[in-house]
Amino acid sequence: MEKGLVGLLRTAWIAAILPILKAYVPSSRLSSFHGAVLEFSKRGKIMKSSSQGSD
Repeated sequence: MEKGLVGLLRTAWIAAILPILKAYVPSSRLSSFHGAVLEFSKRGKIMKSSSQGSD
């Protein structure tokens, strides 16, 4: 049972890390994937407002 759990954890780790590594590879064939990863990484972040009001 322990060997099965270790194998499952390794597989899950690889499945989580592989898309991140692919996004770092500069390639014209992967440009759409790279853009999708960048857009996904922006989710949940608070953007600064570009309007300049009085402080």
